[in-house]
Amino acid sequence: MHLWMSGEVQADVGDAHRLARKAVEHAVNERLKNCSLSVDFDEWAFISIIRQQDHPDYPEFKKKHAKRKVLEFRLKIPHQDFLNASEIGRVELLVSALKRSVNLLAEFRVSSEDQTKLLAALDDTYRQLAASRNW
Repeated sequence: MHLWMSGEVQADVGDAHRLARKAVEHAVNERLKNCSLSVDFDEWAFISIIRQQDHPDYPEFKKKHAKRKVLEFRLKIPHQDFLNASEIGRVELLVSALKRSVNLLAEFRVSSEDQTKLLAALDDTYRQLAASRNW
């Protein structure tokens, strides 16, 4: 499985989101290369929603695209928290949102074993990025 990340974010957090997102996406994908999963999906698509005001055009949702083998999640991250966070705090907010998406995988009948492996990859990613700060 491969993680693809993007965002529906306001301009005032756009650059900060891009830096944190790229670091997280790269680090998670490095871990997924060596992770054997039983899930029959090729892509884990995650879109952050970071907006000052809630808007009906930007709802949270999860979707399974069986033909394309994609699991898609659009989840909200509190704008003010992201704006005020340090670099590693932003990474932590992204990783927390990704963990929330992993917990939602049960609804798509993804095994608890696969969920545990993905959560471990996210924990490892956070530890690595917090320790290195070279991203």
